[in-house]
Amino acid sequence: LYNFILKYCFLEDGGLAVGLPASPDLFNFYTALLIDDKLRDLCKRYGITYTRYLDDLTFSSIKPIGKRKRKSLRKVIKLWFSINHRKSIVVDTYKTPATVCGVRLYKGRIFLPRHYTNYLKGFIHKASENSNIKISAVDGRMGVFWLATEKDSLNCTEKNLIKKYSFFKVSRAV
Repeated sequence: LYNFILKYCFLEDGGLAVGLPASPDLFNFYTALLIDDKLRDLCKRYGITYTRYLDDLTFSSIKPIGKRKRKSLRKVIKLWFSINHRKSIVVDTYKTPATVCGVRLYKGRIFLPRHYTNYLKGFIHKASENSNIKISAVDGRMGVFWLATEKDSLNCTEKNLIKKYSFFKVSRAV
């Protein structure tokens, strides 16, 4: 399988073909073969949770992740990938909000950034005035909101967005 991927999915210079519909899946498969197991094993020893979305690697823990552990993790990553140190940050989400793949984390709460909730409100408003925008287009965008929002602890912006969305659904159903 590894030889098949090397033969049919890589360019002559050794780089993974980019821009093809299957490129993200191929990259995920390639990365899973090369690095995920090694990082998961190391993280399991350290009591760290490892998650990855394409080339965005996130390491999280209830306890601070010390310099030695971070150095060990970087050593494994450097075997296969270069690290952009400008994008590598250490955050205590009880002191500072962190954004991971577009979702915000702060004080144990997960939520969407304000710019996305504002975008959703604007899209719902536009869909309310333009019947050519399908309800499914609004529902799909709101799906991101529902996945990344804790319904038990909504803030005012989130409550207003839900009201606007509910009103939109009722008005379009009539």
